[in-house]
Amino acid sequence: MVGGPEVFLVIGTALAGKQGITLVQNKLKRMLGLPEGRYPATKRQYNLALFIMFMWLISLTVPLYIPGFMELLHLDQLMWYYYLIIDLLFIVAFVFLGGHQFTTKFARLITWEEWELPEKKTDN
Repeated sequence: MVGGPEVFLVIGTALAGKQGITLVQNKLKRMLGLPEGRYPATKRQYNLALFIMFMWLISLTVPLYIPGFMELLHLDQLMWYYYLIIDLLFIVAFVFLGGHQFTTKFARLITWEEWELPEKKTDN
């Protein structure tokens, strides 16, 4: 299930197109009690998205580094559900709570831009 949200977002976008994605986003936003359409996220909404993304990252990494963690919580029998839930949390946080500005910032983060170093100041 790891990597599922990214794959399904790409496939869904390719199959449904922009109008289909907008329709699904608006329905899910309505279910979450958020306004429809594109809008900047409020500070509270943005911070909640960051918190959920942080929890998503922890829930993916902690079980791998702590021996016996999955068995302790009896998650070894429910792995499929575990990954499904954390993938859904990722989608809700990234796409719906973070809003357009969250996805735009992420896109700028992974887009290469030419960078020029500042010139050194010399004391003469």
